[in-house]
Amino acid sequence: MGEHDVTVRRARRRTTLLAVIGAVVGGAAGWFTGTGQQPAVFILGVIGFAAAFGGPTAAFSIMFTTVQLSSWVSAPLRGLPREVQRHVTRAVRSGVPLDHIDRPELAAEGFRPHPRDDDLLVLYVGIASPHIS
Repeated sequence: MGEHDVTVRRARRRTTLLAVIGAVVGGAAGWFTGTGQQPAVFILGVIGFAAAFGGPTAAFSIMFTTVQLSSWVSAPLRGLPREVQRHVTRAVRSGVPLDHIDRPELAAEGFRPHPRDDDLLVLYVGIASPHIS
């Protein structure tokens, strides 16, 4: 197991813990602010506050780890000529798989991290939570 695998696993544990803590704190805030409201408003308030605290907290944790690992992600391009670096960067930004580009020697050189579904879920929860509450 490499040092990057350890960093990613530690980040996943930290993000899960921060998301749970944020959701509990947000749920408590929603509970206190929604006391005396209609049941539907109360429930939406608790859920909205929990998502508003938990989602962004987890997203910032993931962002911190992404910045920390950015040099590792870009490492395969370091030894390549400038033209080849631009070609690989363009292919990654456009979403074209590197093994389908017209230069097969670049397929082995590129590395493209795929966003995980749970990372996207945390992002969407953070975006949608203010609208719920």
